[in-house]
Amino acid sequence: MRKSPTRRHTQHAAGTALEVVYLPLHELRPFPGNPRLMCESEMAKLMRSIQQFGMVEPLVVRRSDRLVVGGNQRLEAARALGLEQAPVVLVELSDAEAKALNLALNKIQGTWDLPRLGPSPTWAASTGDLHLAHPRHAGGRARCLRP
Repeated sequence: MRKSPTRRHTQHAAGTALEVVYLPLHELRPFPGNPRLMCESEMAKLMRSIQQFGMVEPLVVRRSDRLVVGGNQRLEAARALGLEQAPVVLVELSDAEAKALNLALNKIQGTWDLPRLGPSPTWAASTGDLHLAHPRHAGGRARCLRP
């Protein structure tokens, strides 16, 4: 994976400027109460995605202490892959706001519109990555079950 220099890119969303910066992974702290669990097979899929496409979705990080509010699984995957830095959006949040945003980012999710998916993309068919999985808590780690 090619190494990106620390750089800034600003996007405007809903009237608010979001600044994406690249920070060294060793500066980032995982959210200690992160409620999201990911089984090993799902983590492997995330790692393959990062290897293929790069870190295209920034982590959400509290500016003051480098706490990862959103993207803890991506942080874990990036570290496991030996990456040195990741794109982040820095935010100013109190402890209560950080917890609320972490929960919102982990709770808000959708479902697949299977007819819109059409035939499985080649990468999904070849790796089996398009199955539906239910993470279950199992001894501090999630395990995936096929429906």
